[in-house]
Amino acid sequence: TFDFVSMILVGLGFYTINFLAGVMTIFAAVGTVAGEIESGTFQAIVPKPLARWELILGKFLGFAGMIAVYIALMAGAVLATARRVGDYTPANWPLAIGLVILVSLILLALTIFGSTIMQTMANGVVVFMLYGGALLGGLLEQLGGILQISSLVNAGIVTSLFLPSDVIWRLASSVLQPSSNIRLDSPIPIAAAQAPSDAMVTYAVAYIFVLLGLAIFSFRRRDL
Repeated sequence: TFDFVSMILVGLGFYTINFLAGVMTIFAAVGTVAGEIESGTFQAIVPKPLARWELILGKFLGFAGMIAVYIALMAGAVLATARRVGDYTPANWPLAIGLVILVSLILLALTIFGSTIMQTMANGVVVFMLYGGALLGGLLEQLGGILQISSLVNAGIVTSLFLPSDVIWRLASSVLQPSSNIRLDSPIPIAAAQAPSDAMVTYAVAYIFVLLGLAIFSFRRRDL
């Protein structure tokens, strides 16, 4: 039906937004600490009455605001197009947008932490490898669930715990495309074959706070 096609197109649009926002997040924040240390910017800022934890949180909140606006505008364009062309609007689109933003915040916290312990180039390589590994792990978990291969499912779960970016995207996908409307029994990125647990949202938020704490701790100990 036309609604089915509209759901697929909205899912594809949100997947594209999720992927582009993730890549943009990594590129924007990859040198947020290491790059400014290398350029000597922090040597002029840190001696002033400004705590190092304030710098980390300030950068995180600044990037987070920019990314949230970008995702909201892009998602709004996708939803407006779907409404205009197909007269279709997903019921849970605000929650889906929030989860896509959460994916980028996970990557942002990871990138900022990496920037406190690695040089800019190394940080970018490592974070992109982890991001790609999370995507692969998500596909393996879905494939393992469909084929009932426990080893693939376990590998995907471990990957999701190490970097929960893809599992949060799959949760956003399942919210955007409820099982009552669409369920694709194939491991494709735009649709979750099985909806992840809602508890992963709590885990992802805790994951962000832990990484920010580690970033602050590492930055405090780093020589400028």
